[in-house]
Amino acid sequence: MLNKITDHPKTSKSKIMTVLGIVLILIILGLLAYCGIISYRGVQAARQKYFQEVANLKKKDVEITIIEGWRREQIAAKLVKLDVLSSPDEFLKSTENLEGQLFPDTYRFFKNSTAQGVVDKIIKNFAKKTAGLKVDNTTLILASIIEREAAGDEERAPIAGVYKNRIDEGMKLEADPTAQYARDSQQIAARDERPFVSTFEFWAPITKAEINATDSPYNTYRYAGLPPGPVCNPGSKSIEAALNPKLGQNFYFFHDADGTIRFSRNLADHDYQKKIYGVRQ
Repeated sequence: MLNKITDHPKTSKSKIMTVLGIVLILIILGLLAYCGIISYRGVQAARQKYFQEVANLKKKDVEITIIEGWRREQIAAKLVKLDVLSSPDEFLKSTENLEGQLFPDTYRFFKNSTAQGVVDKIIKNFAKKTAGLKVDNTTLILASIIEREAAGDEERAPIAGVYKNRIDEGMKLEADPTAQYARDSQQIAARDERPFVSTFEFWAPITKAEINATDSPYNTYRYAGLPPGPVCNPGSKSIEAALNPKLGQNFYFFHDADGTIRFSRNLADHDYQKKIYGVRQ
């Protein structure tokens, strides 16, 4: 269940009380300045801050839900679409090294917010939701792959176990989400128009030809080990699975034509099951 993160009073009564509180604070600050206890410049700064708070109360806010498995460009697109931000540029600049930490949840933002204010709120929520967990970049990378692979919560820990086994054996992960991320990133960089305001399709199924043609350290079909960074922003369940994989002897998995996940210990069994059950398209 996604939790709603609010940043504004919801009733007219609370707004009135807030305004009265601000007025009282301004009066107190004025008296302190008159008595020489604080500087006039300090009073002016405080006045500006509190008048901005009053202005914020009059603004309309909007609700946005960041979906598990979105990459930051998708979040930027949603923020611009809802008029939270006028442009994605500053948001993308501010989040350049924050993929994986833009926590999926439901938030409320004022229209025409600053990009940094939006980012700060999301990152603060990430810190809150992962408090007490030993979440490092490696955890987020694995969790992001799990997020894109799993079709249900019960699949996350077993998928994490498969990837843990492959990493321990020095095998390539061969994870589709990493190749999709690499392909999409290259296509985004090559386009003149911004993908978040166009019809760009993120996470489209990837073909063998595209996998072979995509030379990127994020493409785990070509390079062993984890990719350099997260490929999306995972939710709590995927982070927990990355921290607590269900270990076993499986090294392969796929979703069959009916959407059932099937695990295998070896490549021969993996290929056999694909022939018997088909592969989800």
